[in-house]
Amino acid sequence: MSGSPSGGKGGNGHDRPSPCVSRRVNLADLIDTCPVVGRCEIHFDGDKCYIGVVSASLSPKGHVVLCVWRGVGNGEFELVCRIIVMKSTLNAIKGMVDAVVTSSIMELEKIASGRPATSEKSDSEPSVQPV
Repeated sequence: MSGSPSGGKGGNGHDRPSPCVSRRVNLADLIDTCPVVGRCEIHFDGDKCYIGVVSASLSPKGHVVLCVWRGVGNGEFELVCRIIVMKSTLNAIKGMVDAVVTSSIMELEKIASGRPATSEKSDSEPSVQPV
């Protein structure tokens, strides 16, 4: 992956600055310049919830830069926040997700074999809460 918050090559190899340096971008440009772009929900204090997108790229130091964008109409998105995540944090998140997926697969295998699924979770098992 390439792309950096300070500019550089986009995720597809084009010589274009990373959209994270902008406050407002077009979705097509965002997809063209970031290696990862996906839909997300943005929740603020209170009842406000917006549909947006999150983009991910690597900084020159190897940290993951997540940018959260809120749709403002006509394919345009406004930067809500920029989050720099260190690799160790991402590895911890990946470990948690892997544990949940493994546990879910084991439960499905139990159900498929006719054994009852475990309804109680131990305190050591991570749980995933919907966003």
